[in-house]
Formats: sequence, structure tokens, C-alpha cells
Amino acid sequence: MKLNTRRAHLWKNTLAGAGHVLLANRLNTQSGRCTAVACETRHLGFAWTPVKRVSYETAKRIAVIWNSTPIHLQLLDQRAKMLTYPRWEPTYLRRVRVPKFNGRDGEVLENVFDQLADATLPRLRDGADSEIRRQIDEAVATVGGLDEDEVAEWRELLSREPTICNERAPDDEG
Repeated sequence: MKLNTRRAHLWKNTLAGAGHVLLANRLNTQSGRCTAVACETRHLGFAWTPVKRVSYETAKRIAVIWNSTPIHLQLLDQRAKMLTYPRWEPTYLRRVRVPKFNGRDGEVLENVFDQLADATLPRLRDGADSEIRRQIDEAVATVGGLDEDEVAEWRELLSREPTICNERAPDDEG
């Protein structure tokens, strides 16, 4: 493809924005499955924000963390108009608290990614009984210094959240 030389810099700037990991800008809470994807080749995304200047190994670590229950809870805390189809601005995505993942911790996350790379992530509503989501959450709990049982409880509660499971909240009056 021949580029217009006057606008060649625009193409270069666009390609510089590609990344090995893409973070979701939106998620359908009732049918959505993942909030981050990692790939060996760099990509741009529509409705996805590329994370620039990270290696593929770091991208795998980020993808595991970003698909964990603690991150989902932070993302869902920022819902505004549409509770079942939230949208996140890049400025908010930058504020999400992510644990440090260097050395051995990073290897734990990479191993989980490699083990689950070909698996299909279940919907959030099916996460309570999911072995895949359990493995992701255990790795992130280990890296982040969180109690694994508490994260499992969060995953269970998240799967029963009315805007995720598409069911009415139980009536507390009996």
C-alpha cells in the first residue's frame, strides 16, 4: 500500500499506539467474558485500549490480572448510566490498582496465562463454579497478597450480582 507522503507520519503515529495487550473499554456484564486480551503481535482495537510499550511477557501478566475478580470489582465500581454495559474512559483505566508483578510473581502469572491461553473464559455469571476463573484469581491473590478464600467469596458474590446474572435480587423479607 502506497502512503501519501504528506500523511505518512499519521500512519506511523497510529502504529506506535499498537500494543501486545488490549484492555476493554466496555463490557456487557451479562454475556461478557474478558476485560483484556494478550497477543504475540501488536494490535490496535476499537472499543479496546492498547497498552503500549510492554513486552509480550508483560502483556500476558497484565491480561491475567485484568481478567481477575479484584479488577472486575474495580471496573464495575465505575459504572454510570448503563449498569449492564459499562464504559470506561482511559483515564479511569489508568487509575485501576494493579499489583506489582516482577520476578517470581510475574512467572506465576505467565504460567497461568500459558496454561489457560486456549481455554474459553466463562461469563462472569458463571464464574463462581469456574475452574478457569479460580486459577486466575488464585494467581492474582498470591501476587497481590490477598486472601484466596476472600477473593473466592468475591467471585461468588459477583456471579450473583443482579446486573450480571440477569436475575432479581433475593427479597430479604422472606
